[in-house]
Amino acid sequence: MSDPSFPEAGAVEVNIPRQRSVIEADLTRVREQLNGLEGDFKSFFDPLPEGKKKEIETFVRKRDEIKAKGEDLSTVPVPEDDDFKRTLEIYEQSQKLADQRDQLDEEFRPYEIEDLQKSAQELGDRIDYQGLVETYFRNDPNTTLNLSLGYLIHELKRLRGLENLGQDGNKVDLSYGDVYSWQGFVKYLDNFFNTHKLLKPKEEDQQGIREVVIRPEGDAESEFSSSFDSITKNLQDNYSLLLAYHQFRYPIRPLFNFLTDAARGLQPKPEEDDNGSQVDMRLVQTIFHLTNRELLALGERGFWTQTYEQRQAWLSKAKGVDTEAVFQKVQIDGIEQKEGRELVISQEELVAELKKVLPPYFLEGIDSITFTNRPHATVEQDDKQEDDIETVGEYFADRDEQGNTTSARIEIYHDPTVEQDSDELTRFVQKRYIMKTAIHEVTHHFLRKATVDELQAWDKVIVQDEAPITDYVKRCEVENRDKRKREDFCDSLSMITTEPEVLAILSKERYQFMASLLKEYSNNEHWQAFYLFVIQRLIGAQALKEQKNWTDDDFRRMYTPF
Repeated sequence: MSDPSFPEAGAVEVNIPRQRSVIEADLTRVREQLNGLEGDFKSFFDPLPEGKKKEIETFVRKRDEIKAKGEDLSTVPVPEDDDFKRTLEIYEQSQKLADQRDQLDEEFRPYEIEDLQKSAQELGDRIDYQGLVETYFRNDPNTTLNLSLGYLIHELKRLRGLENLGQDGNKVDLSYGDVYSWQGFVKYLDNFFNTHKLLKPKEEDQQGIREVVIRPEGDAESEFSSSFDSITKNLQDNYSLLLAYHQFRYPIRPLFNFLTDAARGLQPKPEEDDNGSQVDMRLVQTIFHLTNRELLALGERGFWTQTYEQRQAWLSKAKGVDTEAVFQKVQIDGIEQKEGRELVISQEELVAELKKVLPPYFLEGIDSITFTNRPHATVEQDDKQEDDIETVGEYFADRDEQGNTTSARIEIYHDPTVEQDSDELTRFVQKRYIMKTAIHEVTHHFLRKATVDELQAWDKVIVQDEAPITDYVKRCEVENRDKRKREDFCDSLSMITTEPEVLAILSKERYQFMASLLKEYSNNEHWQAFYLFVIQRLIGAQALKEQKNWTDDDFRRMYTPF
């Protein structure tokens, strides 16, 4: 008794694909016959009168329409004319041959797909991924070339995963039509990458390429993806940080755009087959290494997180700035004697005070400090609102396309003179305002040069202690939170260099940050002098507290009545 689950002999039809050479021979024969019929028809049809040609064309068109509708062809009888009969004979022969050709094309399609996959695989293995990414870095990321790179790589991977194409009538929807168009697209890719010199020579050992490009250190693909995502996230975080400080750094933009565009262009889409749309890890690995190279270069300029060695080199260079050379470049204007008034600070005293409290790097690049009337004061005194922020100084800077400051100037809107009969307290207060304003505006210049690490560290400080230390900072927060960050930084540094004892009581976090920052940028001699100044001020404040029986809260209420 036979097993009912096992098919009877002859019940299974086995379709064994014919060999490529056999199908190709049949295709060649049929195409030659079609070409021969076309020549025969041309030699017969061309000499006919134009009127006769039109009649024959109309006759053939009507028969095609009837046939397409599935109706009886006898409704369009063949005229008793040898030319019509000859035309119909050739036409019917060519139709039969065309049907044979289409069947053979469909039979040959798997071989064509195999050819397409092989050419796409070879092209993919030869792509110079490092050259591709470097091309992106060299060019404006908004150009058509660079926007298309990720897309082309993505589509090439899809072309290399067409195993099921043509099986059971299934096709991969690539919008390029049939396999001939896909083959044409591969040729286009080959031409594109060759034109832009993004292909390795064919003679190069492909296995060697894979070992070098895909996994030079034997890492897992998941680790590559994790690193790639981490770099992208860090870019986004730091990019936002830089914009928040109005520290737009040109080199960040192409790097940021490339990573985000590449991620969007190469990540799998939910509705697609993963086999055809996964990230090409060779590209990810190359991006990882070249991005690290770019980030190291940006770190050297302070535009990116610095390594320990980079930080030490950065500070060493900053400490090497020559003080006298810096102040020789700074032109100070507007400190002039006026009739019936006397100066509270001279040009020499201003320079001496700045030298005493600020490292020369903070002032390097400033072209001028000018005392002048505020040129854009438009609110009349009687019309001023209680919350209006009075502008007592401004910092102006010009930058090149790379974000480097090319020129900088400071304007101070304090009068450097007082009436001749003014008492010492009035003179002291006016001089103190001038120095605090000058240092505040110089600090804006330093912020233009501050590193990403310093800006991030400052963000953490004001998160730990959000209370504003001056009324000006408090009002800036209402106007613009990002402006508040900058003005808080400048007021804090101005306070530690003029009233360190006050900052130490108002905000220990700001005090420690600013003290550490000044120490890093100062040479030993400058730091020792500043340290002594701070100690004297702290001792004086402690003595005053004991004399007045004040607490730290009393100090805070006195200095922050707002």
